[in-house]
Amino acid sequence: MEIAVLGGGHGCYAAAAHLSEQGHSVRFWRRNAEAFQNVLVSRVLVVRDFRGEREVAITTVTTDLGAAIGGAALVVIPLPSTAHEALADELAPLLEDGQVVFLPPGTFGSFIFARAQHLCGNEAEVSYAETGTLPYLARKHADNKVVISGYATRLPTGVWPASRTEQTLDILMNAYPVERCENALSGALMNAGPIIHPPLILMNAGPLEHFEAWDIHNEGTQPSIRRVTDALDGERIALRQALDFQPPHFPLRDHYNKAGEGEEWMYGRAAHERLTDSGDWRELIDLCEHRYMVEDTRLGLSFLVSVGRWLGVPTPVAEGLLNIATPVVQQNLYTEGRTMEALGLFDKTREEIAHLLEVGFAAESTAPKISPIGILGAGRMGRGIALAYAFAGVPVVMVDLKQRTEIEREQLHQTIREELNLDLDFLTASGLLEASQQQTVRDLVRCVDADDTAVALKDCDLVYEAVPEVLDAKRDALSLAGKTLHEGTVIASTTSTFLVSELAQFVEHPRRFMNAHWLNPAHLMPLVELSCDQRVDDGALKILQSSLQAIGKVTVVCSASPGYIVPRIQALAMNEAARLVAEGVASAEEVDKAVNSGFGPRFAVLGLLEFIDWGGGDILYYASNYLAEKVDARYCPPEIVERHMREGRNGIREGQGFFDYRNMDTAEYRQERLKEFVSLLRHRKLLPRYGAARYSNPARTPVNADA
Repeated sequence: MEIAVLGGGHGCYAAAAHLSEQGHSVRFWRRNAEAFQNVLVSRVLVVRDFRGEREVAITTVTTDLGAAIGGAALVVIPLPSTAHEALADELAPLLEDGQVVFLPPGTFGSFIFARAQHLCGNEAEVSYAETGTLPYLARKHADNKVVISGYATRLPTGVWPASRTEQTLDILMNAYPVERCENALSGALMNAGPIIHPPLILMNAGPLEHFEAWDIHNEGTQPSIRRVTDALDGERIALRQALDFQPPHFPLRDHYNKAGEGEEWMYGRAAHERLTDSGDWRELIDLCEHRYMVEDTRLGLSFLVSVGRWLGVPTPVAEGLLNIATPVVQQNLYTEGRTMEALGLFDKTREEIAHLLEVGFAAESTAPKISPIGILGAGRMGRGIALAYAFAGVPVVMVDLKQRTEIEREQLHQTIREELNLDLDFLTASGLLEASQQQTVRDLVRCVDADDTAVALKDCDLVYEAVPEVLDAKRDALSLAGKTLHEGTVIASTTSTFLVSELAQFVEHPRRFMNAHWLNPAHLMPLVELSCDQRVDDGALKILQSSLQAIGKVTVVCSASPGYIVPRIQALAMNEAARLVAEGVASAEEVDKAVNSGFGPRFAVLGLLEFIDWGGGDILYYASNYLAEKVDARYCPPEIVERHMREGRNGIREGQGFFDYRNMDTAEYRQERLKEFVSLLRHRKLLPRYGAARYSNPARTPVNADA
């Protein structure tokens, strides 16, 4: 059988060797050519297992993903689930009818890969299967050598879509000892990694950080830890039972059965002894970076907890471990995890999920129709908005409204391409985009002339006006929109100058018109300020908000008032900074240092009004009056601050201020905010260092020896 093995990890090397020895024609793909060089040249892997050490020839070794995938009956991806998102996007357009993609294990990765294929418009009939563990207990000992301490003997496997289970397992059985699960979610809930590894690393955190190497499976596996893994596994099994998934549930305790004891687990009996005897798991584990944390805890454990929340089944041990892991890595592992919420499935009913698992995306035979976003104007702001949407996978049509010669038109398009390429290169260098994904983003952005407006925007449900801040230009653009767009289209002006109530006179349907103030750079800044007048329709506002939130933007809504929210606040702050320099209070360098190291970090975590409540409205009141008396009347506090004082609403300590804290655990709230603050300061390298003074070399005042 033609089999593609993707990746360069321990399991990938083991799979390439094992499947080759079974007589299959293996195409072994790895992205990193430098790390793959020995295997690329020799097309040989060195394998050591219970049969001894030997060389195994690999049919094809390549760094070309298309060459590996084309014509393969089975695609095996024994990679950590942290690699799923990026690889799914690359793989999606390459897949062919009849292929089976196998994820050992998956952490519900079958949904990730199936969705990527669906979204890219590839209608090939592909099946995705996932199981509960890697088929191998393996470790690489060199860039061309792998040691396999154990082989899986039972692999409970679920298929997406479940309607293709039988034919999918028929193919898989030629390579692995798979056993039927009800569907892909059943297969995902067989994953042993989130059960065994989080307790082992968290309850062995001390020795892992103290010793150069520590075997969590040997001396690290003690009765108290086994009791925790048993309880955690009980929660996994409870989720399976709540979903009516049938036994065997492959309880993890069977992994520890010795020869002749109990039920056979996925690696057979006595697998634990083979693992510890190998010595390969005596290793240095970085608690923040190791896959046991970033994969099994962040993705796997969060998935279990989220399924529990979706079902209403408590998972206290899983939640407890996740809560302990969060401060260890200084990240909220649930919000960053592979949860039902993150997958967009949390609001679906059990019946809807069951149908999706059974038929996949077959109900939508073509890729979901994503309405393109229209942008009137091809200037800097329009290009920034176009990139923001295209980066999120939404097609964009920019309309250049200026009359240009053929040469000028080509120059504009060249400028757009060059700027887009620079931005995409930056996103790639920043780790936000794979180089191979850049073309996908480029393909989603197009620019047309004004003459093509009607055709280009006919399918748009949302159009942004992004022409220069000149009233005549705004009037002409909005008038054109009224003549060419369908009645239901929502129109949003990106103006920073004109009120929505002023511009509404130029549109045919003011109820569907708003201002949307983007902050530069538009593709990176999360905030978009929306301004509406009293005529706007709630449904139109929801369409605009949903569109922005779908691409990761944060929206705030304000009335038709000059300056929105951010420009008014920042104008006051910037003018005050300039006054400090003009009055000789401090140099420009000192003022900006104070902002970068104090003002900025504080208000990146706490909102301005939240900070008033944090410190107390009365403190602001008295401080403002002092400055008004000593510096200038512009510092006088507004009436609302004084009124809150009179009403006893000074903030957290009184339970009310600008916000209501009466039903909140304020101690926990403060701790959460301080954790965010510490995380930000760590990123900015501004955290205090314990004992720093002992290691500094301050200038010393000479001592007078005659004194």
